[in-house]
Amino acid sequence: MAVSIESLISSMKWAAKSHLDEYGYEVDGYRVTLRRGTAPAASPDFGVSVVTEVEAGSVAGPGSPAGDGGKDAQNAITAPLSGICYLSKDADSAPFVTAGDSIAKGQTVCLIEAMKVMTSVVAEADGTIAALRVEDGATVEAGSVLFEVRP
Repeated sequence: MAVSIESLISSMKWAAKSHLDEYGYEVDGYRVTLRRGTAPAASPDFGVSVVTEVEAGSVAGPGSPAGDGGKDAQNAITAPLSGICYLSKDADSAPFVTAGDSIAKGQTVCLIEAMKVMTSVVAEADGTIAALRVEDGATVEAGSVLFEVRP
């Protein structure tokens, strides 16, 4: 995987030390944005709350474990990393998307938490959520299918 936890932690430390409220970079097709104070839960270990945005479709490529039973990766939104998947911003909020919802490129469809870092999974293209393949609070592995999408 091109974006490692170690590189995220290193970037978080650098951004905090540099007193940046927001820092973004792209590596191997992954877009990562670190923002201070915007995650649902603060990260006390680093003094900065972080939300990363990864275009979900960019994960499934040649050799990627899409975990979709042979379906075309363009018809699925996959987990960009392993962690706990949240279908809404918090317990009191409505889900980001449900089956049948239309989605737009760049729209947040879920959050994945790994090592106190909340990663916002965003749609890579416009479409319609055909099916949810994950439950709220479930542990997911990188590359596993979260949503089936119709173009």
